[in-house]
Amino acid sequence: MKKGKCSDCGAEANVVRGAYHFEESALKNVILLGVETARCIECGNEDVSLPRVNKLMRALALGEGLQAHTADSVRRFERVTKPPRSTLRLQLDSETLEYQYA
Repeated sequence: MKKGKCSDCGAEANVVRGAYHFEESALKNVILLGVETARCIECGNEDVSLPRVNKLMRALALGEGLQAHTADSVRRFERVTKPPRSTLRLQLDSETLEYQYA
């Protein structure tokens, strides 16, 4: 397991790759997949590593626009029975560090 250092207390932290609920985006229900999170062994603090933040923010802005458009389309066509997703998921490719919709 990869090790890191806690930004709060300086103790050793375990670095894991997984899903992260991105509440700091100010958008509801944004889940980032494949991002690294360092969890402190001593104090429990979590530090998330978000590479290419500008690209992430552009992807979020585009995703929010697409969700609004999809919801509008669903309202227009009563034949559509499956509602749009309520959660926006972005997968981080660990090799290219690019975000893709999941």
